[in-house]
Amino acid sequence: MSLSIHTNASAKTAINSLSNEGLANAKSSQRLSTGFRINSPADNAAGLQITNRMEKFLNSAGQAKQNIQESIAMLQIADGGLAESVKTLNAMKKLATQAANDTNSAADREAIQKEFSELGKELQNALNNTEYNSEKLFADGGKMRKELNFQSGTDAESSLKLDLNSVIAELTESVTKPGLKANSGGTAEEKELARLEGLAKDAKSTAATTKSAETTLLVDDATGKGGKGGKGGNASIDIIIPAHKDTTGKDVAEKKIASGTAITPANITSMADAKAYWDKQEIETPKAVNEYVVKHSADSGVMNMQLADKDLAMKADKKLSDVIDAYGAFRATLGANQNRLQSSSNNLDNMISNTAQALGSIKDTDFADEMKNHAQSEMLMQSSVMMLKKANAATQLISTLLQG
Repeated sequence: MSLSIHTNASAKTAINSLSNEGLANAKSSQRLSTGFRINSPADNAAGLQITNRMEKFLNSAGQAKQNIQESIAMLQIADGGLAESVKTLNAMKKLATQAANDTNSAADREAIQKEFSELGKELQNALNNTEYNSEKLFADGGKMRKELNFQSGTDAESSLKLDLNSVIAELTESVTKPGLKANSGGTAEEKELARLEGLAKDAKSTAATTKSAETTLLVDDATGKGGKGGKGGNASIDIIIPAHKDTTGKDVAEKKIASGTAITPANITSMADAKAYWDKQEIETPKAVNEYVVKHSADSGVMNMQLADKDLAMKADKKLSDVIDAYGAFRATLGANQNRLQSSSNNLDNMISNTAQALGSIKDTDFADEMKNHAQSEMLMQSSVMMLKKANAATQLISTLLQG
């Protein structure tokens, strides 16, 4: 070994070793303190990019899973409302079957009708007031009357779209559709035509005409009530014909013909250009002169159906059976989509678990391995310091030689 004042190779080697081990020890300390093996791009540039993508997926996947749970909750609330409605429909069907039995008196059927009508109102209430997160679900303009997007994944393609508006509209109509129903009794000032839907013009008269004949008038409506017919066309339905004059010169649009009032020339004489409408009329063999028979009820919503006789009751029973089937089909649709969402949630659970494990293996500190590295760097630092001291001591040999 050469001795030199200007150059101490051993000391320089010890210094370099001490510096390197100091950096290694600092890096090891950082990994142990943060718990991450990658703390900067310098630690592992490719690994950092991979872990960034994994973290992005995990953040979105966690929220997607929460979205799915909220979506399932909404569908469960909707199904719960439908399930209660099916119970109500079954109760109404039982009443219709009861009313079809001719052992019932008119008073019995009237009592059955009252309960039937109240249950029908509850059906309508369920459709109008079932809600989730303070928003109506089935009501007109409600949450489920629009296309729904359930975001069940981490990108735009990973979503479930549901358009249930037409199905809900059909269900609502099957419950609430009004029949051709006239008010009964009272005065002309009190009566109004309740509602007519889908009217169409069959023909137009060319001149005013008044005719009367002894006949039986069969009127199909949804009231379930008897009334008078025959000469003079004595009907128990209020009629308003706009823009025509009666014998007093008053617009017929402002004049109402009350239930039980004969339609005579004194009521209406100026009928030129009048419009007539009949919807699904049923002309049947009359039971007696001056009677009409109510038969038309099948097209009404179930809440407006009548049980006045066995025929009407059986029509209601058939209609209710169809509506129960429709409710069941809708519930099946909701259930299928709940299962689909739950399957998406299970798949997300699997991806989240595996991605988290992969992320940990790349980014997290392995404490057993890192403690070994930390202890090793500390020992090397100590040995480097000792060797540096000895290298510095070697220069003092020159002084000994100079003293001769």
